[in-house]
Amino acid sequence: MINQAMAYNDHKKYTTALITLNKKNIEDWIKKNSIDSAGKVLDKIREELILFKQQKDFKNRFPEKWIPANFQIIEEAFSEENK
Repeated sequence: MINQAMAYNDHKKYTTALITLNKKNIEDWIKKNSIDSAGKVLDKIREELILFKQQKDFKNRFPEKWIPANFQIIEEAFSEENK
């Protein structure tokens, strides 16, 4: 579902993230699961943001505060072209 994510902490109490979504994957997931609310979609995105904690290669490698506590969905990823 998540296409790209950029996390920001800079020694703050919590981490925030800017993410772009894979529109096709989101639409397919909504249809497949008969999702009827934006809140359920946001919960699924939140789950995906922390999935790396469960992966063997990343387990216990990052402080808990580095897991995004808040996120914003943006239309397109950052690039040099769009400044």
